[in-house]
Amino acid sequence: MADADAAIASFMAITGSADENTARFWVDAAGGNVELAVGNFLDGNNAGGAAAPPPQDDAAVAAALHAREMEHEVRAPDSVKRGRLLADFPGADDDEDAYTPGAGAFDDDEDDEEAEKPAGGLSSIFAPPTELTHSGDFQKARADGKAQKKWLLVVITNEAVFACHEMNRDCWSDDTVRAVVEASFILWLRPHTDPQASTYCDRYDRDRALPLQGGYSAHPVHPHLAVVDPRTGRRVWTKDGKVSRDRLVELLSDITERHSLEELAPVQVAPRAATPPPPAPLVGGAALGGGVGSAFAAPPPPPAPPPPPADPWADAVLSPEPAAGGVMVAFRGPGIQRKRRFVETDAVAALFKYVQAEAKPAGGFDLLCGFPPRQLAPMASTPLKDADVHGQAVQMKLTS
Repeated sequence: MADADAAIASFMAITGSADENTARFWVDAAGGNVELAVGNFLDGNNAGGAAAPPPQDDAAVAAALHAREMEHEVRAPDSVKRGRLLADFPGADDDEDAYTPGAGAFDDDEDDEEAEKPAGGLSSIFAPPTELTHSGDFQKARADGKAQKKWLLVVITNEAVFACHEMNRDCWSDDTVRAVVEASFILWLRPHTDPQASTYCDRYDRDRALPLQGGYSAHPVHPHLAVVDPRTGRRVWTKDGKVSRDRLVELLSDITERHSLEELAPVQVAPRAATPPPPAPLVGGAALGGGVGSAFAAPPPPPAPPPPPADPWADAVLSPEPAAGGVMVAFRGPGIQRKRRFVETDAVAALFKYVQAEAKPAGGFDLLCGFPPRQLAPMASTPLKDADVHGQAVQMKLTS
């Protein structure tokens, strides 16, 4: 109490105020801080230097504060206006009731956005490709691939790894990827907790498999992708981790171009040739059953080497490379990796003659183009402008 009285006395001495109630109001409002009370008092003075009389109740204090806040003029809010974004449609009168909801500029966009939203939400966006996945076990998928002459594409996923869901969204739902898979592959997709996926891991990656509960095994990185030859069970390609859509199309296309399920036909064992009888021993300088001349006769001459195979493309017309225009073809294969322009009127046989001269293959070869790969040999007489090879990559494959 003594401190409050001392603060009030100090306030009255500094400000020169003789009203103890006024001093007590400003000191109490400043929480007993004399300097703050004096500052507030001086700030509240009017132009004539006299302090405003302190309010005596809460209502008066609130009214005074409100009056100080309203010292600065606040602009009133704009009035509500109503308009139309587009002019009246043909046949509509000026009556506002003639406007048809749904004919506005934004109504169609909103409808389109609603139509584009997937019905199942996020679950449908990241859903696995069940309609593209083989439903049988690994051996059944391999048998179907062998019967249909398609590669077995193995994919092992992990629900806890977001990269697996990204591939569901970006790769397996893409039309190009689906077309490549449906044309040349059988997709065998399983979660890593599936017993069949564990069996696959034990068979192909036992040295780096991680143990799971229940005695199962799993790959250390997901998703795991591999391409398996359905005839031999040998893996021709494998990848751990996410693969982008474009890279996946490139890798799968390259596998179908470089390997063929038609190449490894069942091996036919040739019958054994009859073993010639051993020569008769010499007795007294001559073989049994013959004279001296027959024993020391000159050996037969070695057989003549077979003639070199004839070049089937020797008669093909190969025009000089044009400086611009024409048909541009990129060649890939053993001994050749380059691009060249060809005259549009030259036949497809010109491609074979060019590869024969540049790569110099020891045996026969074929040229493949596009996806799925198509053979160009049956189109040897077709003009290049009609063969759909412009801007394409042509793969050379040895056949003998």
